[in-house]
This record gives sequence, C-alpha cells and structure tokens, in this order.
Amino acid sequence: MEFERRALQQFLAMHAHKASPTQEPAVHLQFYSDTMAAGAPLLKLTEDDIKEELNVESELVRRLLRQLHTYDCRTQRIVGLIFGKDVVLSEVLRCSN
Repeated sequence: MEFERRALQQFLAMHAHKASPTQEPAVHLQFYSDTMAAGAPLLKLTEDDIKEELNVESELVRRLLRQLHTYDCRTQRIVGLIFGKDVVLSEVLRCSN
C-alpha cells in the first residue's frame, strides 16, 4: 500500500488543481497507470457511478463513499486514484478562494 500512497501524493501535487467545487457531491478520480498523461482530465463520478464501477464491499471504496457524504461540495473537493475495483485512494481538499 505504500507504493499507492506515494503515487497518490505525486498525483495530487500534479493534478489536484484540475478539480473544482461542484453543485452536487462528486469525486474527481483518474485510473492509475505508469504512463498517466499530465494533461489527462479527471473523471467526475457521482455516488451512483462509484457504486456501478467499483466494489462497494471494499473498505477503501466505502471510505470514498463516506468522504462523499461528509464533505462540502461547494468549498471542498475529493481527488484520488483508482488502482482497481477494490483499491481507490482519495483525499478531501479545500478549494482555494
């Protein structure tokens, strides 16, 4: 899991600025790849999208869903990486004013 955590930190440093506040709860994710393009857009997923695409039995996916239910979509954003259907790492970040 250490590799994934380091990859997430590097990803956030390079891509978190692409995510902006939303009117409705959503997460901004990207699939992990060794060759992720710097200009690749983030995927904006809703709760339904997450439940459809990821394994909701996974603790990490459940954590993402908890983040989605507890953050303020107008002043914060959720940004993260999908490593597989069971492994997604994300952070709730404040939006700059």
